[in-house]
Amino acid sequence: MSDRLPTPDQQAFFKERQQEAAAALAASVEARKNEERRHVELRTSFYEKLAALNAGSLAIVASFAATLIGKSGLRSGALKSNPTWLVWIGVLLWLSLILAVAHNYLAVRIAKIEFRIAAEDAVHAALLNAMWACSNESDRWTRYEWFKDAVKAQAWTKTRRDVLEARAALTGGVAILMFLAAYTLVLISILRLWHLS
Repeated sequence: MSDRLPTPDQQAFFKERQQEAAAALAASVEARKNEERRHVELRTSFYEKLAALNAGSLAIVASFAATLIGKSGLRSGALKSNPTWLVWIGVLLWLSLILAVAHNYLAVRIAKIEFRIAAEDAVHAALLNAMWACSNESDRWTRYEWFKDAVKAQAWTKTRRDVLEARAALTGGVAILMFLAAYTLVLISILRLWHLS
């Protein structure tokens, strides 16, 4: 490998390829960031609504429980099992609420990690541009080694993001299941009360 300088035509060719690669990389990174941002906004919006619905449902359950406790017919046996059902409904709604909030907390942490990854991607792009701008072959290899080290360092951050995404998906799924279970019990309670009357 020689250290001879490239001709002006070669320099122009390399500069043109470098600009094309940088533009393509920038467009790709920007599209990915926009898609990730939209995905996080949609996901957290859904769980914010679920949390609000859980909180409202808990208020209704509490008022219904207070009404049942105040009725003297509760001791007669016909409505005796409904307080137990209300306790289960309340517990399921509380768990769903807590998990929905935990999901949003994890989504915020994921967004912070995504921001860090985007910043590291910008460093990678700068290293690649610097690598192609070198006329000396040994400098190119040195910068290529820096680039490889930076990519290896980013792998841990991406692994952490993947773990948090799995946890967020799990907490979100369980929050939805708890909510559905609570409302299934609500429907069963309503049907039982309707049948008793």
